[in-house]
Amino acid sequence: MNNDYKKKRAEISEIRAEVGILTRSEEILKEQEEEILKDLRVFEEKHGISGYTSAQDELEHVSTLKSELDKQKGQTLEDISEMVQQLHMKIAEKKSALAPIIKELRPMRQKCQELTQVYEENKAAYDALAAKLESSRSQLEQVYFI
Repeated sequence: MNNDYKKKRAEISEIRAEVGILTRSEEILKEQEEEILKDLRVFEEKHGISGYTSAQDELEHVSTLKSELDKQKGQTLEDISEMVQQLHMKIAEKKSALAPIIKELRPMRQKCQELTQVYEENKAAYDALAAKLESSRSQLEQVYFI
């Protein structure tokens, strides 16, 4: 038990030492980056292309944003496609549910059209007969009441 404790303490000490080294390395690298960027700006100004690096960085940033937006658009299109597919499935289900009812309705519609035609023919005959009778009545009234 005591031995494990000593090993773990030793590991912790090594990790702390490594963290210290990495922290110092990070500081050195940041300083070097600042110096390199400063030298780069001077070089750009000297050659008449000042702002090139910042423009390049901005372009990369915009490109990253565009790729993220394209990814979102792609996801949106996939979502819409899935929704359309679900709607097509629901429509197909409704069609199959309505098919027997529509099949029953067809002969009824045919019968309705036939009855409507018979009704129209009979109504026309009735109207013609009513007009003829009215005409005859008018003539009889004239004959008897004159």
